[in-house]
Amino acid sequence: MCKLPSNAIEATVGKVLNEESASLKALLDEALASSLKLVEDYERKASDKYKESMLEGRKQAENVKRKILGSAELQARNAQLSAFESFFEGMVIDALAGVRSAPRDARYERALGKLLRESLLELDPGVYSLSCPAADRSALSAALRDVAKDFQGFDLSIAKKNIDSVGGFIIVSKDGTIEFDSTFEARLERMKPSIRKRVYERFFKGSR
Repeated sequence: MCKLPSNAIEATVGKVLNEESASLKALLDEALASSLKLVEDYERKASDKYKESMLEGRKQAENVKRKILGSAELQARNAQLSAFESFFEGMVIDALAGVRSAPRDARYERALGKLLRESLLELDPGVYSLSCPAADRSALSAALRDVAKDFQGFDLSIAKKNIDSVGGFIIVSKDGTIEFDSTFEARLERMKPSIRKRVYERFFKGSR
């Protein structure tokens, strides 16, 4: 077996060590690079997650805010509508009370006459009876005398039985198949939608 000189052994060992050292250094560098990349990836993911969480948090906060504002606006709207309905119904009650207490004078007779003309224009000629509250009997008789001459073919008379109403009359055909309610309550009820709109626009629309 041939012996290598000591200097040759040292050279070989040194070469091996250098190679191993370079290989180890390469492995360490690779491991370090991988570690740094992992750290960078983690930081990026953490940053993205943080931004995502913040964005989601802002979205949730905005949704909560919108819900709160929407709820507050709805409550305010409902309160306003409730106030308006109370206000409007109070006006209706006051108006009807005003009719009930109004003097049955010439002005009132003219109002009944106008109401009677408008009512008869909705009906075909025939035999009709008019029922009214006791307080209106005299005024309606006067209005009927004035209006009847302009409506040929209408046989009109005032019924003996009174009705419970603040004012006005109900027209009923002889056979009972036709009934036209011209009391002030019924007339006001038919006009309520348009009156309600005008009152709301005048007193409440600008307060929203």
